[in-house]
Amino acid sequence: GTRIFFSESTTNGVRSQLYEPSTGTETLVSFTTLADKCIWSTTSSFLYCAVPSTIPSASYPDHWYQGKVSFSDTIWRVDSASGTTNFVIDLSSVVEEGIDAINLALDPTEEYLVFTNKKDSTLWGLRILGDN
Repeated sequence: GTRIFFSESTTNGVRSQLYEPSTGTETLVSFTTLADKCIWSTTSSFLYCAVPSTIPSASYPDHWYQGKVSFSDTIWRVDSASGTTNFVIDLSSVVEEGIDAINLALDPTEEYLVFTNKKDSTLWGLRILGDN
């Protein structure tokens, strides 16, 4: 790929950005998440991310890795070429207590986004359509 998605801990919480090495340009995305909660498409400029509905005050990413905080995620798609972001689904509409998605993966046809719920280690699959 030609772009890098990263998140960093700041005094105000977490910041998520796209970085383009060829120009040195950093661009804020319209949501905040941890880079570990994202997966790049291998066939397009899309990036799929599990985005927490809220991010409580904590020391990130350490407290999340240690299980001291948990998230309830929504899924977003970013077109890194245009910078456009699209909401896909609020996972709390599927499971009342929400899903803290980790280990995101796309199937070879990129029709399904698969992930694990960090809260209980259950495996989930979400059919994603090209028009999302």
